[in-house]
Amino acid sequence: MSSQKEFVAFILEGLAPLGTVTSKNMFGGTGIFRENLMFGLVIQGTLYFKVDDGLRDEYVQQDCEAFTYTRQGKPCQLNYYSAPDEALEDPEELLVWAQKSWQVAFRKHRS
Repeated sequence: MSSQKEFVAFILEGLAPLGTVTSKNMFGGTGIFRENLMFGLVIQGTLYFKVDDGLRDEYVQQDCEAFTYTRQGKPCQLNYYSAPDEALEDPEELLVWAQKSWQVAFRKHRS
């Protein structure tokens, strides 16, 4: 993808079967939302999905990287992990991983 905007459009198109999925510029990147719940993040051409303790291991097993940024000179890690390579190569896999992460956001919202 040649730009962040095009990459986000590609992701949104791939997530269309989930229903209305939107994006919003934030944190120097773009948040990915469904039903007003953020479950994805695109930063510097990388798609990250929301995780919790139960889902994190699945991402780690796929060699996915945690989203980390520097705050006041110290590394900070959010509960977002890069999408597995197969999710960007296979539309069905993208939906599987996105749905899992949306469920994490939904559970957190309800608690």
